[in-house]
Amino acid sequence: MKATPFCLLVVLIAACTTPPTKDRSFAEFFENRNSNDTLNFAVQAGQGMDAPLASRDTIATAVFNQNVSDSLRAKIAHILEVDEPVIASLGKFPLDDQHDALGVNIKAHWFLNQSLLIFDKKLQKVVDLLPVAEFYGGDGGQILQQSWLFQTPNGAKELLVRTSEHALRLKENAEQPTDLYTESVARYHWQNGTFLQQPISDSAGLIRQFPVEWN
Repeated sequence: MKATPFCLLVVLIAACTTPPTKDRSFAEFFENRNSNDTLNFAVQAGQGMDAPLASRDTIATAVFNQNVSDSLRAKIAHILEVDEPVIASLGKFPLDDQHDALGVNIKAHWFLNQSLLIFDKKLQKVVDLLPVAEFYGGDGGQILQQSWLFQTPNGAKELLVRTSEHALRLKENAEQPTDLYTESVARYHWQNGTFLQQPISDSAGLIRQFPVEWN
């Protein structure tokens, strides 16, 4: 059967059409960052939605939810479920040959959170989530968290997480409430694809060495 001019035109258009581009992978939202030095993860209490995003890329909530499982998002549900959050990448930090830490900065109203998403490069998926900095709370009490990610001389990764909890308490017969602060510290060592919590012999010393700033 002889081809008509219309059929030839359809064939030419199909042959010249550019194939659809591959969807952007989740890890590509995160710029490579050098983690040889100490990395400090911190948010400033009271900045809320006026806080600048220390990022070059914003991640749509739908993309974040698609790549971070329900069970992992549950760890920061108190932030994510407040309102439509603004999520941005803080960078990608190597942890070992198979894993990267993907840092995210999240804002919802006056609540702020920074978390590390543990990304398995072999599986090409986020396998864990670890909050490393946060400001959350209201007039009656707030929580402020900061963290430091170190690289030891042998190349291992250590994570120190400091948490300060502030509350207002009205003592009996007092006219004004009293500011109360509760300080805590946790230390983690990266081993076998996860951050394992380590015992601390001198919590008070680490709390003094790594103060949480409420400015």
